Amino acid sequence: MNDTLTKILGYAYDHGIGIEVHRDLPDDWPSVAIPQRKAIMLNANWGRPDEVPFMAAHEIGHVLNGDSGRLYYDNKRVKSDTERDADRTAIKVLYNICKNDEDFDAAYFNPVQFMENFKIPDCYRDYVQKIGGQYYGLLG
Repeated sequence: MNDTLTKILGYAYDHGIGIEVHRDLPDDWPSVAIPQRKAIMLNANWGRPDEVPFMAAHEIGHVLNGDSGRLYYDNKRVKSDTERDADRTAIKVLYNICKNDEDFDAAYFNPVQFMENFKIPDCYRDYVQKIGGQYYGLLG
């Protein structure tokens, strides 16, 4: 497990969210959030491993947003408001993790690099720039 994913799982733990990490599931089985139980099942064997950190943050987003039902990760961009809101909360979670990293320097924050590093879909470019500016005082 990489350092970033460890920090994301720690963020969940700090917010009272339980996570079961599975490494033996098929690579096309989505992760799932069960917000009413404050629980997430994370497929660490996902077929696109570089998406796992954003996927974990997305599932955390469902719990933090108080969504209902069982919500399965879907990386396709045609989404409901609930899925879009979970993505936006995931972006905020990732910003919070970066902001609290001792090696992070806000003066060098690059929204495009941030999106690339976390495999955030391009449809959130404006949102990432807006939130980045709010978090790091980069907007006037």
